Amino acid sequence: MTVNNVKDDCIELPNTKTGSRVAPLGPEARAVLADLPREDGNPWVISWKKPGTHLTVLHRPRRRIRERADLEDV
Repeated sequence: MTVNNVKDDCIELPNTKTGSRVAPLGPEARAVLADLPREDGNPWVISWKKPGTHLTVLHRPRRRIRERADLEDV
């Protein structure tokens, strides 16, 4: 999922299974997003290895997170 825009208490999610939508964000989620490092000139919230691009596939990161958190069944 890509995230284009975070404004006020909502986030724009252009590529969901049901199409584009705006979702509310709680203060904890806004704080996490605000603390993420940003790449100058890259509008994406989570950038990728190539400058100006974004993360599109979460299979490997999700697997590493599950292994490190000892949550193999999640």
